[in-house]
Amino acid sequence: STQSTWGYDSRLQSIMTIQDLDAIVARCRRTKVVNAEDMDIINNTVKACTDSVEIQSRVCKAIGFLSSMSRENMELMIRLGAVGSLLLAVHSFPAAEVLQSNALLALGNLAAHQNHWASGDAAAVISASLDAMRTFPTSGEVQNSACAPLGNLSNVEDNAVLIVEKGGIPLIVHAMKSFPADDLLQRSTCLALGNIARTDHSSACLPAIEWVLSAMRRFPTSERLQCRGCQALAFLSADPDNASAIGRAGGFRCIMAAMRQFPSEFELQAEALPALGNLSTNCAAAIISEGGLELSLSAMEKFVDEEEIQTQASLVLVNLAAGCDDGRVIASKVMPYIGVAMMIKFPFAHELHSYGCAIMKNLADKGQTSAICAEGALELLIGSMKTHANSEPVQGMACWALYSFAAEGGKSPEIVQNGGIQLIVAAMRAFPKSEDVQLYASCALEALAEHYRNCCSLSGREGGVRLAVAAMRTFPDNCTMQVAGVALFAVLAPGFESFKQHIAESNGCDVIRKALEAYPDDENLRILGHEALHRAVSH
Repeated sequence: STQSTWGYDSRLQSIMTIQDLDAIVARCRRTKVVNAEDMDIINNTVKACTDSVEIQSRVCKAIGFLSSMSRENMELMIRLGAVGSLLLAVHSFPAAEVLQSNALLALGNLAAHQNHWASGDAAAVISASLDAMRTFPTSGEVQNSACAPLGNLSNVEDNAVLIVEKGGIPLIVHAMKSFPADDLLQRSTCLALGNIARTDHSSACLPAIEWVLSAMRRFPTSERLQCRGCQALAFLSADPDNASAIGRAGGFRCIMAAMRQFPSEFELQAEALPALGNLSTNCAAAIISEGGLELSLSAMEKFVDEEEIQTQASLVLVNLAAGCDDGRVIASKVMPYIGVAMMIKFPFAHELHSYGCAIMKNLADKGQTSAICAEGALELLIGSMKTHANSEPVQGMACWALYSFAAEGGKSPEIVQNGGIQLIVAAMRAFPKSEDVQLYASCALEALAEHYRNCCSLSGREGGVRLAVAAMRTFPDNCTMQVAGVALFAVLAPGFESFKQHIAESNGCDVIRKALEAYPDDENLRILGHEALHRAVSH
């Protein structure tokens, strides 16, 4: 009978009938609001009726429905103990399929606000979800419901690690493989896998990669699934082995298909670009040939005022420029986009500028220095160094780019005329403990002097010799640093009238001898080192 009492406990002062529950749900459907009195009745009924699977199942379903209506409802229900009530129901009837499905789906909703949960609730829900997945491996409803809390709870690193430790990855893979047509399940599992991949357990997700790609191919028009899939691939591909597997399976095509399908969706583009950036390290040529360059530039154009998109797309361009077969393809298209991003929209964005400098460095290495300098590349580099004088990544990459401009592109005179030597020296002074800055700056000074002898004296007067000696002394275990230092001495000595004085005052000969002793088999170091010593002591 619909009038029968479902539960009553005199200590809890609670009574619930089917009509009571239906009335609460109907009222909340109209008002979109759950009040505290209704939630107390629901919670107390769960506690009072631990022997009735029917009551528990219906109440869990009601909690799931009511919690899905608004964030305010979720927060109120969590505060009033809904998580505990649902766990009580799950633990009371572990073999009840419908109840497990209803309760875990509700917990999945509430897990979106786990920051309000009591201590220990997340671990208990993870255990309950995985237990249900083991108990009901062929139930699509239970698998769907159990994956929902795993997806949301895994956003916290400790929870993601716990899922792995409790054997969650094989269960997630089983669910994806068994129910490929379940859009919601695939979204939840992609979310969980992406979060797990952010931890030290990324490599454990390798077996799941093919199912992430399968889901993306099966639901090409589902924006939410494509977002989750791209997010998962972005984190998964940060691991080199995972990235290789994704590349071999054509994962970049799934990402690019999503970008084409949803070109105006910020969230999707923001998830897709990091994934494409990681994969472009090994798949640059294929990505370029299939339109990845244009998709990246399109995102930059579409979201010209979004620093996140500009930065992520720039990282893709860094890798495409490094891995392309023909630098002209990149050089002919990217500079206007990089110029707008760096000089007009985000002149103070450190990360963006470091990527911009890397793009130009890689293009210079591909023989495109003249082409990109005609589009203002040198001015961009010099401007970045001036604006980001306190940014180690920008200074290091800009010095490295200037090295390529001088060594490969013959731009030494222009670099010197634009104050490049003073900026390189300033970077060495600003970051004496940065191995990258010191190495790249030493190489840049050497390349400038090698290709433009008129600047030797300027480099010396600005402190190039003393700074190179200091770099060699600071990083004695870096053979490349030692070679860069003695190479700089070899080219500066003939054109710098105070070379011997500067070498002597900085005890440079002692540093050179130690380098020769440390690396006796390096022929380049031996030749340049002895030449530098000869010039330092000759009369």
